Amino acid sequence: MINVPFFAFEGADGSGKTTLFNGLKALLNDKIYFTREPGGTPVAESIRNVMLDPSLPAMHPITEELLMLSARIEHVNNVVLPKLLAGIPIGSDRCFLSSIVYQGVRGGIGMNEILQDHLRMLGRYLKMTNQDAELEVYSVLPSVIYYLWLPVEESLRRVQGRTSKKMDRLDLEGQKFHKLVHQGYDEAVALLQNNPDFGADKIILIDALQSPEQILAEVHADILRRLELCA
Repeated sequence: MINVPFFAFEGADGSGKTTLFNGLKALLNDKIYFTREPGGTPVAESIRNVMLDPSLPAMHPITEELLMLSARIEHVNNVVLPKLLAGIPIGSDRCFLSSIVYQGVRGGIGMNEILQDHLRMLGRYLKMTNQDAELEVYSVLPSVIYYLWLPVEESLRRVQGRTSKKMDRLDLEGQKFHKLVHQGYDEAVALLQNNPDFGADKIILIDALQSPEQILAEVHADILRRLELCA
Protein backbone atom coordinates (compact mmCIF):
# COMPACT_ATOMS: atom_id res chain seq x y z
CA MET A 1 0.00 0.00 0.00
CA ILE A 2 1.37 3.39 -1.05
CA ASN A 3 0.55 6.35 1.19
CA VAL A 4 2.26 9.06 -0.85
CA PRO A 5 0.14 11.75 -2.56
CA PHE A 6 -0.14 11.64 -6.34
CA PHE A 7 -1.84 14.86 -7.44
CA ALA A 8 -3.19 15.43 -10.95
CA PHE A 9 -4.61 18.58 -12.51
CA GLU A 10 -7.36 18.34 -15.11
CA GLY A 11 -9.72 20.56 -17.04
CA ALA A 12 -10.94 21.37 -20.51
CA ASP A 13 -9.02 23.80 -22.69
CA GLY A 14 -9.28 27.32 -21.34
CA SER A 15 -9.90 26.23 -17.76
CA GLY A 16 -6.63 27.70 -16.47
CA LYS A 17 -5.10 24.30 -15.73
CA THR A 18 -1.70 25.15 -17.18
CA THR A 19 -1.57 28.45 -15.30
CA LEU A 20 -2.39 26.62 -12.08
CA PHE A 21 0.18 23.90 -12.76
CA ASN A 22 2.95 26.40 -13.42
CA GLY A 23 2.02 28.37 -10.32
CA LEU A 24 2.15 25.27 -8.14
CA LYS A 25 5.53 24.29 -9.60
CA ALA A 26 6.92 27.65 -8.52
CA LEU A 27 5.55 27.23 -4.99
CA LEU A 28 6.06 23.51 -4.36
CA ASN A 29 9.03 22.44 -6.47
CA ASP A 30 10.94 21.47 -3.33
CA LYS A 31 8.11 19.28 -2.02
CA ILE A 32 6.63 17.64 -5.14
CA TYR A 33 8.02 16.07 -8.31
CA PHE A 34 6.16 17.68 -11.23
CA THR A 35 5.56 15.84 -14.51
CA ARG A 36 2.96 15.54 -17.26
CA GLU A 37 0.91 13.05 -19.25
CA PRO A 38 1.38 12.16 -21.96
CA GLY A 39 5.09 12.69 -21.42
CA GLY A 40 7.45 12.76 -18.48
CA THR A 41 10.04 10.41 -20.02
CA PRO A 42 11.94 10.52 -23.34
CA VAL A 43 9.83 7.76 -24.88
CA ALA A 44 6.54 9.19 -23.61
CA GLU A 45 7.49 12.68 -24.81
CA SER A 46 8.17 11.26 -28.28
CA ILE A 47 4.75 9.61 -28.27
CA ARG A 48 3.21 12.94 -27.18
CA ASN A 49 4.82 14.70 -30.13
CA VAL A 50 3.37 12.17 -32.56
CA MET A 51 -0.10 12.44 -31.05
CA LEU A 52 -0.20 16.24 -31.21
CA ASP A 53 1.61 16.77 -34.53
CA PRO A 54 -0.71 18.95 -36.69
CA SER A 55 1.05 17.81 -39.87
CA LEU A 56 -0.16 14.21 -39.42
CA PRO A 57 -3.54 12.99 -40.67
CA ALA A 58 -6.30 12.11 -38.22
CA MET A 59 -5.66 8.95 -36.22
CA HIS A 60 -8.15 6.21 -35.50
CA PRO A 61 -9.34 6.50 -31.87
CA ILE A 62 -7.94 3.04 -31.05
CA THR A 63 -4.55 4.16 -32.37
CA GLU A 64 -4.73 7.17 -30.04
CA GLU A 65 -5.73 4.96 -27.13
CA LEU A 66 -2.85 2.53 -27.67
CA LEU A 67 -0.38 5.41 -27.97
CA MET A 68 -1.70 6.92 -24.75
CA LEU A 69 -1.52 3.59 -22.95
CA SER A 70 2.06 3.11 -24.14
CA ALA A 71 3.06 6.57 -22.92
CA ARG A 72 1.33 5.99 -19.60
CA ILE A 73 3.04 2.65 -18.97
CA GLU A 74 6.41 4.30 -19.69
CA HIS A 75 5.53 7.11 -17.30
CA VAL A 76 4.41 4.75 -14.54
CA ASN A 77 7.47 2.56 -14.96
CA ASN A 78 10.07 5.33 -15.03
CA VAL A 79 8.50 8.12 -12.97
CA VAL A 80 5.32 7.36 -11.04
CA LEU A 81 6.12 4.06 -9.35
CA PRO A 82 9.79 4.83 -8.53
CA LYS A 83 8.89 8.21 -7.04
CA LEU A 84 5.98 6.91 -4.99
CA LEU A 85 8.00 3.96 -3.67
CA ALA A 86 10.72 6.44 -2.70
CA GLY A 87 8.17 8.51 -0.76
CA ILE A 88 8.22 11.45 -3.19
CA PRO A 89 4.83 13.14 -3.89
CA ILE A 90 3.95 13.68 -7.56
CA GLY A 91 2.07 16.43 -9.36
CA SER A 92 0.98 15.67 -12.94
CA ASP A 93 -0.39 17.93 -15.66
CA ARG A 94 -3.23 15.64 -16.81
CA CYS A 95 -3.76 11.93 -16.12
CA PHE A 96 -5.86 8.96 -17.24
CA LEU A 97 -9.03 11.09 -16.88
CA SER A 98 -8.01 12.84 -20.12
CA SER A 99 -7.87 9.48 -21.90
CA ILE A 100 -11.40 8.67 -20.77
CA VAL A 101 -12.51 12.00 -22.27
CA TYR A 102 -10.46 12.27 -25.46
CA GLN A 103 -10.46 8.65 -26.59
CA GLY A 104 -13.51 7.40 -24.69
CA VAL A 105 -16.02 10.18 -25.34
CA ARG A 106 -14.63 12.23 -28.23
CA GLY A 107 -13.16 9.15 -29.93
CA GLY A 108 -16.30 7.09 -29.40
CA ILE A 109 -14.63 4.07 -27.80
CA GLY A 110 -16.61 4.45 -24.59
CA MET A 111 -15.64 5.77 -21.18
CA ASN A 112 -15.84 2.50 -19.28
CA GLU A 113 -13.98 0.68 -22.06
CA ILE A 114 -11.06 3.11 -21.76
CA LEU A 115 -11.06 2.80 -17.97
CA GLN A 116 -11.10 -1.00 -18.09
CA ASP A 117 -8.34 -1.08 -20.73
CA HIS A 118 -6.17 1.08 -18.45
CA LEU A 119 -6.82 -1.09 -15.41
CA ARG A 120 -6.09 -4.26 -17.37
CA MET A 121 -2.81 -2.99 -18.87
CA LEU A 122 -1.58 -1.41 -15.65
CA GLY A 123 -2.42 -4.65 -13.85
CA ARG A 124 -0.38 -6.58 -16.43
CA TYR A 125 2.50 -4.15 -15.93
CA LEU A 126 2.44 -4.64 -12.14
CA LYS A 127 2.39 -8.41 -12.62
CA MET A 128 5.36 -8.32 -15.01
CA THR A 129 7.35 -6.21 -12.52
CA ASN A 130 6.38 -8.49 -9.61
CA GLN A 131 4.56 -5.62 -7.89
CA ASP A 132 1.04 -7.06 -8.19
CA ALA A 133 1.24 -8.94 -4.88
CA GLU A 134 1.95 -5.70 -2.98
CA LEU A 135 0.12 -3.03 -4.99
CA GLU A 136 -3.34 -2.55 -6.42
CA VAL A 137 -3.73 -0.96 -9.84
CA TYR A 138 -5.23 2.18 -8.32
CA SER A 139 -1.96 2.68 -6.39
CA VAL A 140 -0.29 3.98 -9.57
CA LEU A 141 -3.19 6.27 -10.49
CA PRO A 142 -3.68 9.73 -8.94
CA SER A 143 -4.85 9.81 -5.35
CA VAL A 144 -6.30 13.30 -5.88
CA ILE A 145 -7.51 14.94 -9.10
CA TYR A 146 -8.18 18.69 -9.12
CA TYR A 147 -10.74 19.26 -11.86
CA LEU A 148 -11.07 22.87 -13.01
CA TRP A 149 -14.64 23.35 -14.21
CA LEU A 150 -16.15 26.25 -16.13
CA PRO A 151 -19.09 26.65 -18.54
CA VAL A 152 -18.42 25.55 -22.10
CA GLU A 153 -19.20 29.04 -23.44
CA GLU A 154 -16.48 30.57 -21.29
CA SER A 155 -14.06 27.80 -22.23
CA LEU A 156 -14.60 28.51 -25.94
CA ARG A 157 -14.30 32.27 -25.42
CA ARG A 158 -10.93 31.83 -23.72
CA VAL A 159 -9.63 29.38 -26.34
CA GLN A 160 -10.69 31.62 -29.22
CA GLY A 161 -9.03 34.60 -27.56
CA ARG A 162 -5.59 33.00 -27.44
CA THR A 163 -2.90 34.59 -29.56
CA SER A 164 0.35 33.20 -28.16
CA LYS A 165 -0.17 29.44 -27.92
CA LYS A 166 1.03 27.32 -30.83
CA MET A 167 -1.94 25.30 -32.07
CA ASP A 168 -1.56 21.49 -31.98
CA ARG A 169 -3.62 18.84 -33.78
CA LEU A 170 -6.32 18.75 -31.10
CA ASP A 171 -6.61 22.55 -30.91
CA LEU A 172 -7.41 22.64 -34.62
CA GLU A 173 -10.46 20.37 -34.42
CA GLY A 174 -12.92 23.24 -33.88
CA GLN A 175 -15.87 24.24 -31.71
CA LYS A 176 -17.77 20.96 -32.03
CA PHE A 177 -14.73 19.11 -30.72
CA HIS A 178 -14.29 21.44 -27.74
CA LYS A 179 -17.98 21.20 -26.79
CA LEU A 180 -17.79 17.40 -26.94
CA VAL A 181 -14.66 17.40 -24.77
CA HIS A 182 -16.31 19.69 -22.22
CA GLN A 183 -19.32 17.38 -22.01
CA GLY A 184 -16.99 14.41 -21.83
CA TYR A 185 -15.19 15.77 -18.79
CA ASP A 186 -18.44 16.10 -16.85
CA GLU A 187 -19.42 12.54 -17.78
CA ALA A 188 -15.96 11.10 -17.03
CA VAL A 189 -15.82 12.80 -13.63
CA ALA A 190 -19.24 11.33 -12.80
CA LEU A 191 -18.02 7.88 -13.91
CA LEU A 192 -15.06 7.99 -11.52
CA GLN A 193 -17.07 9.50 -8.67
CA ASN A 194 -19.51 6.59 -8.92
CA ASN A 195 -16.72 4.01 -9.06
CA PRO A 196 -16.35 2.55 -5.53
CA ASP A 197 -12.80 1.40 -6.26
CA PHE A 198 -11.68 4.92 -7.15
CA GLY A 199 -13.76 6.99 -4.72
CA ALA A 200 -15.73 10.20 -5.13
CA ASP A 201 -13.51 11.99 -2.61
CA LYS A 202 -10.50 11.75 -4.92
CA ILE A 203 -11.90 14.34 -7.36
CA ILE A 204 -11.88 17.94 -6.14
CA LEU A 205 -13.99 20.32 -8.22
CA ILE A 206 -12.49 23.80 -8.57
CA ASP A 207 -14.53 26.77 -9.81
CA ALA A 208 -12.45 27.93 -12.79
CA LEU A 209 -14.44 31.18 -13.05
CA GLN A 210 -12.38 32.43 -10.12
CA SER A 211 -9.27 34.48 -10.77
CA PRO A 212 -6.02 32.58 -11.37
CA GLU A 213 -4.76 33.90 -8.02
CA GLN A 214 -7.82 32.57 -6.17
CA ILE A 215 -7.56 29.16 -7.84
CA LEU A 216 -3.86 28.89 -7.04
CA ALA A 217 -4.39 29.86 -3.40
CA GLU A 218 -7.24 27.35 -2.98
CA VAL A 219 -5.40 24.40 -4.50
CA HIS A 220 -2.07 25.29 -2.87
CA ALA A 221 -3.68 25.35 0.58
CA ASP A 222 -5.39 21.99 -0.01
CA ILE A 223 -2.17 20.36 -1.21
CA LEU A 224 -0.23 21.63 1.81
CA ARG A 225 -2.93 20.21 4.09
CA ARG A 226 -2.75 16.81 2.40
CA LEU A 227 1.05 16.75 2.49
CA GLU A 228 0.94 17.49 6.20
CA LEU A 229 -1.48 14.61 6.80
CA CYS A 230 0.88 12.19 5.04
CA ALA A 231 4.03 13.46 6.76
